[in-house]
Order: sequence, then C-alpha cells, then structure tokens
Amino acid sequence: MDAIVTTLGNERDASLSFSWLHQRVRSYSATTRRTSTRAEVWTLGTGIAMTVIGLLVVAAAAWLPARVVEVIAVACLALELSAFLAYFALTIRNDLPEFTRPRETHASEIDEAFAKWQALVGVVYARGNDSCGVTSPVAKRQAYKGSCKRGWVRSDWVEIVAG
Repeated sequence: MDAIVTTLGNERDASLSFSWLHQRVRSYSATTRRTSTRAEVWTLGTGIAMTVIGLLVVAAAAWLPARVVEVIAVACLALELSAFLAYFALTIRNDLPEFTRPRETHASEIDEAFAKWQALVGVVYARGNDSCGVTSPVAKRQAYKGSCKRGWVRSDWVEIVAG
C-alpha cells in the first residue's frame, strides 16, 4: 500500500477517470497478492530436505551398512511425505476461500482496502508564511497544483483544527 500512496502523492494531474481507476486497481492487485505463510514455506523446505537426505543416503549405500540405509531411507520417506501432505493441506486451506466464495472474498478485500484508503489524508505543507494556495475551499475536487510540498498521511496522525 505504501507504493500506491507514494504514487498517488507524486501525481500532479490525478483526476477521476476510468484509466486512472484501471491504473490504481492494477497497482493494488500487484501489491496484494497472497504470499506463502511461514508454515507453508517450512513444510515445503522440510519435504525437499528429506528428499535430498534420503537420496544422498541411498547413493552412499555402498559405504554404509544395509540396515542403516534402510532405516534412514524409510524415515526420510515418511518425513518427506508428511511434510508434502502438510504443505498441500496448508496451501489448500489458505487458497480455498478464494475459489469457493470468490465474490465474498473479493468484497471483503475491497472493504479492507477502502478502509485503508479512508484512513489517508492529503496534506500540503510549507515553510514560512507561504499559504500554498489552500487558504480557501475549491468548488470541485481537483489535484493540487501549488508549489508547496504535499503527500499522504494516516488520518490518525493529523489533528483537524479548522473547517
């Protein structure tokens, strides 16, 4: 979200249009993709590690006693299968709501994003006595075209004392 806020804060000629909306949705979707949880990464890594260890032990069978190779290979296989099954179960559990309730999931994602956007306030700030051209309200919504610095901040960081 910080990338979106930075982009919006740097746009001088932002206006409400379908192309503007398309750009915002595209950047939002690029920044909100689901990433794997720690448990998913850990179980996948464990499964891969057990596979490698099992293969190395079997490859070294010429130098190890047969019973040791058999025990290690069976243990690695059991751990490998259980880790991969846990990985698939976690992945399915985390991704299933997107497939079973796509509209509901999408709506809740939009609500969450909208709440984040509502929490932002555009600010204009100057040094000294410069009014920055914001001493009176404007008739319609428009991009700030003044010379002062401006940006976006969280609304709970701002105390509104006028208007």
